[in-house]
Amino acid sequence: MGLGVNMALKSFASPVLPLPPTDYSAQYLNQIVRTLNQYFQQLGSTNPIEVDSILLRNLPTSATGLPVGSVWNNAGVLNIVP
Repeated sequence: MGLGVNMALKSFASPVLPLPPTDYSAQYLNQIVRTLNQYFQQLGSTNPIEVDSILLRNLPTSATGLPVGSVWNNAGVLNIVP
């Protein structure tokens, strides 16, 4: 089963990490932690993801043996295993 991964996410962007100082800085470390926390919260979000397009290649043509929630091609119609 293949999934075209080259999708443009409209509501999600990777954070820009701040440049490090030459010496240790608690403020810099806190800023990094806040940025990473925000990034991981976005990754774990259950909000819908909007994409411009999606390409599914080589989908199975039968649901036999697939786990619940899998998608398969039923004569050109996308189906989800209940």
